[in-house]
Amino acid sequence: MIIAIISFIVVLAIIIFVHELGHFISAKRLGIGVDEFGLGFPPRAIGIQKKEDKWRLIKSNREVQYDKSTIYSLNWIPFGGFVKIKGSAGEEKKDERYDESDSFEKQKVWKRFIVLAAGVFMNIVVAAVFLAIAYMIGLPTAIGDDNSNVIDPQIQVYEVKDGMPAFEAGMKTGDVILAIDENYFTNYTDLVAYQKDKAGQDVVVKVSRFAEEININLTLTTNEENGSGIMGATLVNTGKVSYPWYTSIWYGIKSTIILTGKILVAFYLLIKGLIIGQSQVAADIAGPIGIAVLTKSFADMGFVYLLQFAALLSINLAIFNFLPLPALDGGRIIFLFIEKFRGGKKVSRKVEGMIHTVGFLVLIGLLVLVSIRDVFKFF
Repeated sequence: MIIAIISFIVVLAIIIFVHELGHFISAKRLGIGVDEFGLGFPPRAIGIQKKEDKWRLIKSNREVQYDKSTIYSLNWIPFGGFVKIKGSAGEEKKDERYDESDSFEKQKVWKRFIVLAAGVFMNIVVAAVFLAIAYMIGLPTAIGDDNSNVIDPQIQVYEVKDGMPAFEAGMKTGDVILAIDENYFTNYTDLVAYQKDKAGQDVVVKVSRFAEEININLTLTTNEENGSGIMGATLVNTGKVSYPWYTSIWYGIKSTIILTGKILVAFYLLIKGLIIGQSQVAADIAGPIGIAVLTKSFADMGFVYLLQFAALLSINLAIFNFLPLPALDGGRIIFLFIEKFRGGKKVSRKVEGMIHTVGFLVLIGLLVLVSIRDVFKFF
């Protein structure tokens, strides 16, 4: 469990930090003030600030800023990071020394939109980086007519068909078939040939699932087309395929675009399922504990698998953060659209703040409920 927690913290910390880095860079480039950019979460361990062309240490967490410089801090809770953009929380400093000209609230709508969307964009970018590195190392993929370097060939379950022996026996999509009756295979053609004359016979299929070997007992059914024995699962030859760095960058970008599209469809089906009351949809949602368990599983399988999972997680968090829900970046962007629609008239800070607060509390409540369910599910 300790490995799961450490892996989870490292992966999520990188994703969160990169997200906040997107907000920070975009704000700086657009001339918007940034009061503080921190590595980790408060309380602050140490901070530095450039003032009058000199760097100085910041010792107090309560120090008030009156100039346009940024505090760069190292904080005690080593989990991601944060950025405090000047005026983004709607606060006002009633002090003549405080210059609000570079405040977030004083900027044009398009500038605020870019800053809010930059975190999501950076999460997509880091997913492409993770996948590009994975392609350079050797990413597990279906083997076709490719001249790339293929290592660790194996047979993987692409789909388990309902009602078939493999489904009834508990075989899962993603399982790697190692052997049948202690006869080991690394090629789909050889496995099919072995099953050919075994229709109706009981076999023991050894699979690898998240680096754990499992024996599955099933009875091969008959293929109606040729009479051969089949387990009722679609199998593919896979292997780790590596590419040169310049090709890996392109494949990383391409895969990120494809995955983003697929995850968007999955989010649509998820929301649709929740609206019409499909109970299975809610069961498929994982909270921090579930994600931690999955992180450990992928880490056990190898670094390249962990990179692939981190990319998927980064894309998922990017899309979730862009949903038009209060307290999320997407929810704040909705208020920008409302302001634009009203001819520049902003929604009351008090009203917007209350809506975001309620939304935040609802999200925290849902997070707690999902986490409790994960405890019973995984332990």
